[in-house]
Amino acid sequence: MSMKNFIARLVVFGWWISFGYTAGAQTLEVLEDPKGNLSIEQILASPDRFELTHQTSFDFSDSTFWLRIQLSNDRPTPSEQAIQLQAVQAPSEIYAYRPTANGIHVLRSGSQVPISERPNAHRLITLPFTLAPYSQETVYLKVRDVFQIHLGHRVVSTSLAQAYSERFVIFSTAIVGALTALLLYNLSIALFSRSRLYAYYCVLLASSLFIFAVDSRQTELVGWLADRALAYPATSLFFVASHLFLATLFKAVQNPLTRLNRRFALALATIHVFLPIEVMIRSMDHYLVLVLLLSLAVEIFHALYKRHPLARLVALGWSLYVGTILVSILA
Repeated sequence: MSMKNFIARLVVFGWWISFGYTAGAQTLEVLEDPKGNLSIEQILASPDRFELTHQTSFDFSDSTFWLRIQLSNDRPTPSEQAIQLQAVQAPSEIYAYRPTANGIHVLRSGSQVPISERPNAHRLITLPFTLAPYSQETVYLKVRDVFQIHLGHRVVSTSLAQAYSERFVIFSTAIVGALTALLLYNLSIALFSRSRLYAYYCVLLASSLFIFAVDSRQTELVGWLADRALAYPATSLFFVASHLFLATLFKAVQNPLTRLNRRFALALATIHVFLPIEVMIRSMDHYLVLVLLLSLAVEIFHALYKRHPLARLVALGWSLYVGTILVSILA
């Protein structure tokens, strides 16, 4: 296999792992409870405390967030509807309160709630409801998490919600399968060739595969409710392997500046692994990933400046990867 074909696969890899599901613009009714001690009875007694907002994602906070959602059925027959969170990175735990004449019905779901205790086994968090003919109801969602919280959602029929979830399962399973095949193929080459370049590439692939499997909750297929926090040390490993891969690939054009840049990035990524988990999560999401991506860009731009024959292909792969991340953030 030629090195150009090898780098071309890196381009495809960057395109694969950059895909994401993002919520469109919505108007939400949200109540932030800074102390996290409000009950559903207190929420129902103060309906005017909810505020309209277009913000669907909320930064790290100790607050509990309440979301008020209106459901309606204008048909003469019962309607099977569902509230489905659009973000794959679901909260660890979410409660849905549905006031009725017979009391308040409660549903519990979330990424860390056992599948057997959820309303259904959908990969995307889905909360089903049956509405009587010509009726309107209000549902209150209660969400709290140590991660960033994404409240973008859709209200659809239960059949359509299942279709969305199944489509995502097919998509994510295909990516995991492709990354696994790519990893095994390059691992066999690394073992036979004893090449450091392929070894670093295999670590890069393995960490990416793990991150994607945890974030997309593919681990649930084997009954493992993986904690999203595990993806953060793997992210550090991904950047360490990426820097070592580029340093080996572009060894012929290295200079003192690129070596200093690489040492700084490696030290920064390594140090964060030993920080308390909440500190590591917040620092990574706030600045570390951006800093490490910029550090990789320095390596690539230097190789382009020095006219390394493989620099353009590498630059294309990372541009697709970083560009899609930025689009997802802005969306």
